[in-house]
Amino acid sequence: MEVICTFVFVSYILHVTGRKTTHGPSSVWILPGICIVLWALCSVDYFTAASFNPALAIGSTVFQYWWYPSNPQNVMTHYLWHYVGGAALGGICAGIFYNFHEGLFGEPVQIAER
Repeated sequence: MEVICTFVFVSYILHVTGRKTTHGPSSVWILPGICIVLWALCSVDYFTAASFNPALAIGSTVFQYWWYPSNPQNVMTHYLWHYVGGAALGGICAGIFYNFHEGLFGEPVQIAER
């Protein structure tokens, strides 16, 4: 779930802000689209506890490890590599997908200033 959600979020951000794939700086759908994607991912996060951010997962694990010095059977650090590796893999896959998909678009047309 971490890979899929990070892939969706990063690929959406790349497509909205990309030089070839955006509709221009005055597009009215950029902010509502980002908000809808974040809302959907937060809804998924409620059920799956995905973090979408390796820094958040590492920070909370370090804090928990510091706050609770006894860690029987590595309970707190057991899933850390899932959160870090999943987010990294999702971001890398989104970047690769965007590079291939960006090639389908032509160079942006410059509109003459009035």
